Amino acid sequence: MVSSILVGIPYHVSDDKYYLDTTLLSIREKLGKDVDILIVTDENSPILSVPTKVYQTRVQGHGVGKARNAAGLYAYYNKYDCLIFMDSHMIIISDDYLKICNSKIGHPKIVLAEIYDGPMKDILKYIIPPMIDRNRYTLSSFLDRDTWRWAYIYSTMTNKTVMTTEPSYALSREVIEALIQAQGKLTLAEYWGKESFDLTISAARLGYTIDIYPTIEIAHIYKVGSPSWSSRFTETRCVHEPYCGILTGSVYHNGIKWGDCVFALKHYSDITDFLPTLEGRGFPPKGFIVPTIGSGLHPSFGGQSSGSENHSHLALGYPPQRGLSLPSSSPLKEGGDTGCSSLSPIKPSIELGRSVISVTKRNFDKEIFKLSTWGYPSGEVFRTLNSQLYKLPVDINVCEKVKIYDSDAMARIRQFNSVAKYTLDDVYKKLSEFLRGASYGFIS
Repeated sequence: MVSSILVGIPYHVSDDKYYLDTTLLSIREKLGKDVDILIVTDENSPILSVPTKVYQTRVQGHGVGKARNAAGLYAYYNKYDCLIFMDSHMIIISDDYLKICNSKIGHPKIVLAEIYDGPMKDILKYIIPPMIDRNRYTLSSFLDRDTWRWAYIYSTMTNKTVMTTEPSYALSREVIEALIQAQGKLTLAEYWGKESFDLTISAARLGYTIDIYPTIEIAHIYKVGSPSWSSRFTETRCVHEPYCGILTGSVYHNGIKWGDCVFALKHYSDITDFLPTLEGRGFPPKGFIVPTIGSGLHPSFGGQSSGSENHSHLALGYPPQRGLSLPSSSPLKEGGDTGCSSLSPIKPSIELGRSVISVTKRNFDKEIFKLSTWGYPSGEVFRTLNSQLYKLPVDINVCEKVKIYDSDAMARIRQFNSVAKYTLDDVYKKLSEFLRGASYGFIS
Protein backbone atom coordinates (compact mmCIF):
# COMPACT_ATOMS: atom_id res chain seq x y z
CA MET A 1 0.00 0.00 0.00
CA VAL A 2 1.29 3.45 -0.93
CA SER A 3 1.98 5.53 2.16
CA SER A 4 4.87 7.87 1.41
CA ILE A 5 4.32 10.27 -1.46
CA LEU A 6 6.43 13.03 -2.98
CA VAL A 7 5.15 15.69 -5.38
CA GLY A 8 7.95 17.01 -7.60
CA ILE A 9 7.44 20.44 -9.20
CA PRO A 10 9.87 22.02 -11.71
CA TYR A 11 9.67 25.81 -11.47
CA HIS A 12 11.14 28.50 -13.70
CA VAL A 13 11.40 31.89 -12.01
CA SER A 14 10.10 33.72 -15.09
CA ASP A 15 6.76 32.04 -14.47
CA ASP A 16 4.09 33.83 -12.43
CA LYS A 17 4.59 32.73 -8.83
CA TYR A 18 0.90 33.31 -8.10
CA TYR A 19 0.10 30.12 -10.00
CA LEU A 20 2.80 28.19 -8.18
CA ASP A 21 1.13 29.22 -4.92
CA THR A 22 -2.21 28.18 -6.40
CA THR A 23 -0.77 24.76 -7.21
CA LEU A 24 0.70 24.30 -3.73
CA LEU A 25 -2.56 25.22 -2.02
CA SER A 26 -4.43 22.83 -4.30
CA ILE A 27 -2.05 20.02 -3.31
CA ARG A 28 -2.62 20.68 0.37
CA GLU A 29 -6.39 20.91 -0.08
CA LYS A 30 -6.75 17.67 -2.04
CA LEU A 31 -3.78 15.54 -0.97
CA GLY A 32 -3.39 16.62 2.65
CA LYS A 33 -0.52 17.70 4.87
CA ASP A 34 1.34 14.37 4.88
CA VAL A 35 2.34 14.54 1.21
CA ASP A 36 5.82 16.01 0.76
CA ILE A 37 6.49 18.62 -1.92
CA LEU A 38 9.82 19.30 -3.63
CA ILE A 39 10.24 22.41 -5.81
CA VAL A 40 13.21 22.31 -8.17
CA THR A 41 14.48 25.52 -9.76
CA ASP A 42 17.34 26.54 -12.03
CA GLU A 43 20.81 27.51 -10.90
CA ASN A 44 21.03 30.84 -9.03
CA SER A 45 17.26 31.01 -8.56
CA PRO A 46 16.21 32.82 -5.39
CA ILE A 47 14.71 31.13 -2.36
CA LEU A 48 10.94 31.08 -2.81
CA SER A 49 8.52 32.23 -0.14
CA VAL A 50 5.55 29.91 -0.44
CA PRO A 51 2.30 29.41 1.50
CA THR A 52 2.96 25.87 2.74
CA LYS A 53 5.75 23.57 3.83
CA VAL A 54 7.92 22.47 0.90
CA TYR A 55 11.48 21.42 0.16
CA GLN A 56 13.48 23.37 -2.39
CA THR A 57 16.62 22.66 -4.37
CA ARG A 58 18.35 23.84 -7.53
CA VAL A 59 19.98 22.14 -10.48
CA GLN A 60 23.18 23.22 -12.17
CA GLY A 61 22.37 25.16 -15.29
CA HIS A 62 18.76 24.81 -16.36
CA GLY A 63 16.36 22.16 -17.60
CA VAL A 64 12.96 20.70 -16.80
CA GLY A 65 14.44 17.23 -17.35
CA LYS A 66 17.15 18.02 -14.81
CA ALA A 67 14.43 19.08 -12.39
CA ARG A 68 12.59 15.79 -12.86
CA ASN A 69 15.85 13.93 -12.32
CA ALA A 70 16.43 15.83 -9.08
CA ALA A 71 12.98 14.85 -7.84
CA GLY A 72 13.55 11.28 -8.95
CA LEU A 73 16.86 10.95 -7.13
CA TYR A 74 15.37 12.50 -4.01
CA ALA A 75 12.46 10.05 -4.11
CA TYR A 76 14.89 7.19 -4.76
CA TYR A 77 17.23 7.88 -1.85
CA ASN A 78 14.41 8.65 0.57
CA LYS A 79 12.44 5.56 -0.50
CA TYR A 80 9.12 7.20 -1.34
CA ASP A 81 6.49 4.78 -2.56
CA CYS A 82 5.22 7.20 -5.19
CA LEU A 83 6.51 10.28 -7.01
CA ILE A 84 3.87 12.53 -8.60
CA PHE A 85 5.06 15.08 -11.12
CA MET A 86 3.17 18.34 -11.47
CA ASP A 87 3.76 21.55 -13.35
CA SER A 88 3.87 24.76 -11.30
CA HIS A 89 0.45 25.84 -12.61
CA MET A 90 -2.09 23.11 -11.90
CA ILE A 91 -5.28 22.64 -9.89
CA ILE A 92 -6.27 19.19 -8.62
CA ILE A 93 -9.95 18.52 -9.26
CA SER A 94 -10.52 14.97 -8.01
CA ASP A 95 -10.57 14.17 -4.31
CA ASP A 96 -9.19 10.68 -5.04
CA TYR A 97 -6.20 11.94 -7.03
CA LEU A 98 -3.79 9.73 -5.11
CA LYS A 99 -5.30 6.65 -6.76
CA ILE A 100 -2.89 7.19 -9.64
CA CYS A 101 -0.20 5.99 -7.22
CA ASN A 102 -1.78 2.52 -7.23
CA SER A 103 -0.15 1.79 -10.61
CA LYS A 104 3.45 1.34 -11.62
CA ILE A 105 2.87 4.45 -13.74
CA GLY A 106 -0.45 6.22 -13.27
CA HIS A 107 -1.84 8.91 -15.55
CA PRO A 108 -4.77 11.24 -14.77
CA LYS A 109 -7.09 13.11 -17.10
CA ILE A 110 -5.56 16.52 -17.87
CA VAL A 111 -8.25 19.21 -18.09
CA LEU A 112 -7.77 22.70 -19.52
CA ALA A 113 -7.93 25.78 -17.32
CA GLU A 114 -7.51 29.29 -18.74
CA ILE A 115 -6.66 32.47 -16.89
CA TYR A 116 -8.38 35.81 -17.36
CA ASP A 117 -6.56 37.70 -20.11
CA GLY A 118 -8.45 41.00 -20.24
CA PRO A 119 -7.83 44.51 -18.91
CA MET A 120 -6.02 44.77 -15.56
CA LYS A 121 -5.29 41.06 -15.68
CA ASP A 122 -2.34 41.43 -13.30
CA ILE A 123 -4.77 42.64 -10.65
CA LEU A 124 -7.92 40.74 -11.54
CA LYS A 125 -6.13 37.38 -11.58
CA TYR A 126 -6.39 37.50 -7.78
CA ILE A 127 -10.16 37.93 -8.05
CA ILE A 128 -11.06 35.92 -11.14
CA PRO A 129 -9.90 32.31 -10.72
CA PRO A 130 -8.76 30.21 -13.68
CA MET A 131 -11.72 28.96 -15.73
CA ILE A 132 -11.74 25.15 -15.78
CA ASP A 133 -13.20 23.68 -18.97
CA ARG A 134 -13.76 19.98 -18.39
CA ASN A 135 -14.88 19.52 -21.99
CA ARG A 136 -11.33 20.23 -23.16
CA TYR A 137 -8.92 17.60 -21.99
CA THR A 138 -6.46 14.86 -22.85
CA LEU A 139 -6.06 11.43 -21.32
CA SER A 140 -2.44 11.22 -22.43
CA SER A 141 -0.21 12.04 -25.38
CA PHE A 142 2.16 10.24 -27.69
CA LEU A 143 4.84 11.03 -30.22
CA ASP A 144 4.62 10.01 -33.87
CA ARG A 145 7.54 7.67 -34.42
CA ASP A 146 8.94 9.30 -37.55
CA THR A 147 7.74 12.93 -37.58
CA TRP A 148 7.67 13.56 -33.81
CA ARG A 149 4.27 15.24 -34.09
CA TRP A 150 2.44 15.22 -30.77
CA ALA A 151 -0.95 13.57 -30.49
CA TYR A 152 -3.49 13.79 -27.68
CA ILE A 153 -5.64 10.82 -26.64
CA TYR A 154 -9.29 11.73 -25.99
CA SER A 155 -10.80 8.32 -25.35
CA THR A 156 -9.47 4.81 -24.96
CA MET A 157 -10.94 1.34 -24.60
CA THR A 158 -7.88 -0.12 -22.89
CA ASN A 159 -7.00 2.72 -20.49
CA LYS A 160 -3.38 1.86 -21.22
CA THR A 161 -0.50 3.59 -23.00
CA VAL A 162 3.30 3.51 -23.12
CA MET A 163 4.34 7.17 -23.25
CA THR A 164 3.29 10.67 -22.30
CA THR A 165 4.48 14.24 -22.21
CA GLU A 166 1.70 15.49 -19.93
CA PRO A 167 2.54 17.64 -16.90
CA SER A 168 1.28 15.26 -14.23
CA TYR A 169 1.68 11.52 -13.77
CA ALA A 170 2.82 9.16 -11.00
CA LEU A 171 5.81 6.83 -10.80
CA SER A 172 6.05 3.93 -8.36
CA ARG A 173 9.22 3.23 -6.44
CA GLU A 174 9.78 0.14 -8.59
CA VAL A 175 9.85 2.19 -11.80
CA ILE A 176 12.09 4.85 -10.24
CA GLU A 177 14.55 2.15 -9.15
CA ALA A 178 14.50 0.48 -12.56
CA LEU A 179 15.21 3.72 -14.45
CA ILE A 180 17.95 4.87 -12.11
CA GLN A 181 19.68 1.53 -12.17
CA ALA A 182 19.44 1.37 -15.97
CA GLN A 183 20.82 4.85 -16.68
CA GLY A 184 21.57 6.67 -13.43
CA LYS A 185 18.62 9.08 -13.63
CA LEU A 186 14.99 9.18 -14.74
CA THR A 187 15.51 10.88 -18.10
CA LEU A 188 18.49 11.60 -20.33
CA ALA A 189 16.58 14.37 -22.14
CA GLU A 190 17.39 17.10 -19.64
CA TYR A 191 15.69 20.00 -21.40
CA TRP A 192 12.16 20.84 -22.54
CA GLY A 193 10.35 18.76 -25.16
CA LYS A 194 11.42 15.13 -24.77
CA GLU A 195 12.01 14.84 -21.03
CA SER A 196 8.81 12.93 -20.22
CA PHE A 197 8.68 11.11 -23.54
CA ASP A 198 12.18 9.80 -22.84
CA LEU A 199 11.29 8.87 -19.26
CA THR A 200 8.15 6.93 -20.15
CA ILE A 201 9.50 5.34 -23.35
CA SER A 202 12.54 4.24 -21.37
CA ALA A 203 10.24 2.72 -18.76
CA ALA A 204 8.36 0.93 -21.56
CA ARG A 205 11.63 -0.43 -22.93
CA LEU A 206 12.25 -1.86 -19.45
CA GLY A 207 8.81 -3.51 -19.51
CA TYR A 208 6.45 -1.03 -17.83
CA THR A 209 3.22 0.40 -19.20
CA ILE A 210 1.03 3.31 -18.11
CA ASP A 211 -2.44 3.02 -16.59
CA ILE A 212 -4.81 5.85 -17.58
CA TYR A 213 -7.37 6.98 -15.00
CA PRO A 214 -10.03 8.76 -17.12
CA THR A 215 -12.17 9.76 -14.12
CA ILE A 216 -9.37 11.29 -12.06
CA GLU A 217 -8.86 14.90 -13.10
CA ILE A 218 -6.31 17.66 -12.69
CA ALA A 219 -6.46 21.04 -14.45
CA HIS A 220 -3.47 22.46 -16.27
CA ILE A 221 -3.53 26.25 -16.31
CA TYR A 222 -2.88 27.50 -19.80
CA LYS A 223 -1.38 30.97 -19.68
CA VAL A 224 -2.52 32.80 -22.81
CA GLY A 225 0.46 34.17 -24.72
CA SER A 226 2.68 33.27 -21.79
CA PRO A 227 5.45 35.90 -21.68
CA SER A 228 7.48 33.66 -19.38
CA TRP A 229 7.74 31.09 -22.16
CA SER A 230 9.00 33.45 -24.87
CA SER A 231 11.38 35.27 -22.51
CA ARG A 232 13.40 32.12 -21.90
CA PHE A 233 14.62 32.04 -25.49
CA THR A 234 16.37 35.40 -25.13
CA GLU A 235 19.04 34.14 -22.72
CA THR A 236 22.41 33.60 -24.42
CA ARG A 237 24.73 33.24 -21.42
CA CYS A 238 25.61 29.56 -21.19
CA VAL A 239 26.71 28.09 -17.84
CA HIS A 240 27.08 24.43 -16.82
CA GLU A 241 25.58 22.94 -19.96
CA PRO A 242 27.34 20.31 -22.13
CA TYR A 243 27.00 22.55 -25.19
CA CYS A 244 28.55 25.70 -23.66
CA GLY A 245 31.26 26.95 -26.02
CA ILE A 246 30.00 24.55 -28.70
CA LEU A 247 26.64 26.05 -29.68
CA THR A 248 25.92 29.78 -29.77
CA GLY A 249 22.72 31.75 -29.48
CA SER A 250 19.70 30.97 -27.32
CA VAL A 251 20.70 28.68 -24.47
CA TYR A 252 17.12 27.49 -24.11
CA HIS A 253 16.73 26.67 -27.80
CA ASN A 254 20.11 24.94 -27.84
CA GLY A 255 19.01 22.82 -24.90
CA ILE A 256 15.94 21.67 -26.81
CA LYS A 257 18.07 20.70 -29.84
CA TRP A 258 20.61 18.94 -27.61
CA GLY A 259 17.92 17.01 -25.77
CA ASP A 260 16.28 15.97 -29.03
CA CYS A 261 19.59 14.52 -30.21
CA VAL A 262 20.17 12.64 -26.96
CA PHE A 263 16.65 11.20 -27.28
CA ALA A 264 17.25 10.18 -30.90
CA LEU A 265 20.67 8.65 -30.26
CA LYS A 266 19.29 6.67 -27.38
CA HIS A 267 16.16 5.20 -28.93
CA TYR A 268 16.77 5.24 -32.69
CA SER A 269 20.37 4.05 -32.84
CA ASP A 270 20.58 0.36 -32.13
CA ILE A 271 24.00 0.03 -30.52
CA THR A 272 23.49 -3.25 -28.66
CA ASP A 273 25.29 -5.19 -31.41
CA PHE A 274 28.40 -3.09 -30.79
CA LEU A 275 28.48 -3.60 -27.03
CA PRO A 276 30.52 -6.31 -25.36
CA THR A 277 28.45 -8.93 -23.61
CA LEU A 278 27.95 -8.13 -19.95
CA GLU A 279 28.11 -11.17 -17.72
CA GLY A 280 24.57 -12.25 -17.11
CA ARG A 281 23.32 -9.06 -18.83
CA GLY A 282 22.28 -7.92 -15.41
CA PHE A 283 22.88 -4.64 -13.70
CA PRO A 284 24.84 -3.05 -12.30
CA PRO A 285 27.88 -3.61 -14.54
CA LYS A 286 31.27 -3.29 -12.94
CA GLY A 287 32.24 0.35 -12.54
CA PHE A 288 28.67 1.70 -12.35
CA ILE A 289 28.33 2.73 -8.72
CA VAL A 290 26.46 5.07 -6.44
CA PRO A 291 28.25 6.30 -3.33
CA THR A 292 26.84 8.71 -0.77
CA ILE A 293 25.59 12.14 -1.74
CA GLY A 294 25.41 15.52 -0.08
CA SER A 295 24.43 19.10 -0.71
CA GLY A 296 21.79 21.64 0.20
CA LEU A 297 18.19 20.55 0.35
CA HIS A 298 16.25 22.02 3.24
CA PRO A 299 12.65 22.15 4.39
CA SER A 300 10.80 25.35 3.63
CA PHE A 301 8.00 26.87 5.64
CA GLY A 302 7.04 29.84 3.53
CA GLY A 303 10.35 31.50 2.71
CA GLN A 304 12.74 29.32 4.67
CA SER A 305 14.48 27.13 2.13
CA SER A 306 17.30 26.77 -0.29
CA GLY A 307 16.54 26.66 -3.71
CA SER A 308 13.67 24.28 -14.09
CA GLU A 309 11.30 25.24 -15.67
CA ASN A 310 7.77 24.66 -16.83
CA HIS A 311 6.77 21.98 -19.20
CA SER A 312 4.11 23.81 -21.20
CA HIS A 313 1.34 21.33 -21.83
CA LEU A 314 -0.67 22.61 -24.73
CA ALA A 315 1.33 23.17 -27.47
CA LEU A 316 23.73 2.93 -10.39
CA GLY A 317 24.79 1.18 -9.46
CA TYR A 318 24.11 -1.10 -6.49
CA PRO A 319 21.13 -3.47 -6.33
CA PRO A 320 17.78 -1.96 -5.31
CA GLN A 321 16.28 -2.22 -1.86
CA ARG A 322 13.84 -4.70 -3.30
CA GLY A 323 14.25 -6.90 -6.36
CA LEU A 324 13.05 -5.60 -9.72
CA SER A 325 10.57 -7.61 -11.74
CA LEU A 326 11.52 -7.10 -15.38
CA PRO A 327 9.47 -9.02 -17.92
CA SER A 328 10.73 -11.78 -20.13
CA SER A 329 7.71 -11.98 -22.44
CA SER A 330 7.44 -9.97 -25.65
CA PRO A 331 6.92 -7.26 -26.49
CA LEU A 332 5.93 -5.69 -23.14
CA LYS A 333 4.67 -6.91 -19.82
CA GLU A 334 1.13 -5.92 -18.88
CA GLY A 335 0.35 -7.91 -15.78
CA GLY A 336 0.70 -6.36 -12.37
CA ASP A 337 0.57 -2.74 -13.45
CA THR A 338 -2.48 -1.86 -11.42
CA GLY A 339 -1.58 -3.19 -8.02
CA CYS A 340 -0.47 -1.22 -5.00
CA SER A 341 3.19 -1.15 -4.17
CA SER A 342 4.19 -3.97 -1.88
CA LEU A 343 7.35 -2.22 -0.82
CA SER A 344 7.54 -1.22 2.79
CA PRO A 345 6.88 2.50 3.32
CA ILE A 346 9.80 4.48 4.69
CA LYS A 347 9.28 8.17 5.38
CA PRO A 348 12.22 10.42 4.49
CA SER A 349 14.20 11.63 7.46
CA ILE A 350 15.07 15.26 6.76
CA GLU A 351 16.16 17.89 9.22
CA LEU A 352 16.57 21.59 8.67
CA GLY A 353 20.06 22.22 7.38
CA ARG A 354 20.79 18.58 6.69
CA SER A 355 22.60 17.96 3.42
CA VAL A 356 20.71 15.42 1.36
CA ILE A 357 21.17 15.62 -2.37
CA SER A 358 23.08 17.44 -5.06
CA VAL A 359 21.99 17.17 -8.65
CA THR A 360 24.84 18.69 -10.58
CA LYS A 361 26.80 17.52 -13.59
CA ARG A 362 30.01 17.91 -11.61
CA ASN A 363 28.77 15.65 -8.83
CA PHE A 364 27.29 13.15 -11.27
CA ASP A 365 30.70 12.87 -12.93
CA LYS A 366 32.92 12.93 -9.85
CA GLU A 367 30.86 11.79 -6.89
CA ILE A 368 27.66 9.98 -7.69
CA PHE A 369 28.02 8.03 -10.92
CA LYS A 370 31.30 6.63 -12.15
CA LEU A 371 30.33 5.30 -15.55
CA SER A 372 32.15 2.53 -17.33
CA THR A 373 32.64 2.74 -21.10
CA TRP A 374 33.69 -0.93 -21.17
CA GLY A 375 36.93 -0.12 -22.99
CA TYR A 376 35.37 1.59 -25.98
CA PRO A 377 36.76 4.97 -27.08
CA SER A 378 34.21 7.77 -26.71
CA GLY A 379 31.80 7.75 -29.63
CA GLU A 380 33.24 4.68 -31.36
CA VAL A 381 30.08 2.64 -31.12
CA PHE A 382 28.14 5.52 -32.67
CA ARG A 383 30.23 5.94 -35.81
CA THR A 384 27.43 4.53 -37.91
CA LEU A 385 24.05 5.98 -37.02
CA ASN A 386 20.84 4.20 -37.76
CA SER A 387 19.54 5.64 -41.03
CA GLN A 388 16.27 6.46 -39.29
CA LEU A 389 18.04 9.15 -37.32
CA TYR A 390 18.64 11.17 -40.47
CA LYS A 391 14.91 11.22 -41.20
CA LEU A 392 13.98 12.68 -37.84
CA PRO A 393 13.41 16.42 -37.24
CA VAL A 394 16.79 16.86 -35.55
CA ASP A 395 19.86 18.92 -36.36
CA ILE A 396 22.35 16.25 -37.44
CA ASN A 397 25.28 18.62 -36.85
CA VAL A 398 24.15 19.04 -33.25
CA CYS A 399 23.77 15.28 -32.87
CA GLU A 400 27.35 14.77 -34.05
CA LYS A 401 28.45 17.27 -31.38
CA VAL A 402 26.49 15.39 -28.73
CA LYS A 403 28.42 12.23 -29.62
CA ILE A 404 31.73 14.05 -29.28
CA TYR A 405 31.20 16.40 -26.36
CA ASP A 406 28.49 14.91 -24.13
CA SER A 407 30.39 11.91 -22.77
CA ASP A 408 28.05 11.69 -19.78
CA ALA A 409 24.94 11.26 -21.94
CA MET A 410 26.69 8.85 -24.28
CA ALA A 411 27.86 6.63 -21.42
CA ARG A 412 24.34 6.54 -19.99
CA ILE A 413 22.89 5.72 -23.41
CA ARG A 414 25.27 2.77 -23.72
CA GLN A 415 24.37 1.64 -20.23
CA PHE A 416 20.63 1.86 -20.84
CA ASN A 417 20.70 0.06 -24.19
CA SER A 418 22.75 -2.75 -22.68
CA VAL A 419 19.98 -3.60 -20.21
CA ALA A 420 16.80 -2.52 -22.04
CA LYS A 421 14.52 -5.49 -22.71
CA TYR A 422 12.70 -4.00 -25.67
CA THR A 423 13.30 -1.77 -28.66
CA LEU A 424 11.49 1.33 -29.80
CA ASP A 425 9.70 -0.83 -32.39
CA ASP A 426 8.34 -2.99 -29.57
CA VAL A 427 7.08 0.10 -27.76
CA TYR A 428 5.21 1.36 -30.82
CA LYS A 429 3.71 -2.07 -31.46
CA LYS A 430 2.34 -2.05 -27.95
CA LEU A 431 1.08 1.53 -28.42
CA SER A 432 -0.82 0.41 -31.52
CA GLU A 433 -2.48 -2.33 -29.48
CA PHE A 434 -3.50 0.10 -26.77
CA LEU A 435 -4.87 2.62 -29.29
CA ARG A 436 -7.33 0.18 -30.89
CA GLY A 437 -10.73 1.80 -30.67
CA ALA A 438 -9.24 4.98 -29.20
CA SER A 439 -9.92 8.54 -30.25
CA TYR A 440 -6.90 10.79 -30.70
CA GLY A 441 -5.69 13.72 -32.77
CA PHE A 442 -2.37 15.17 -33.85
CA ILE A 443 -1.44 18.76 -33.08
CA SER A 444 -1.00 20.72 -36.28
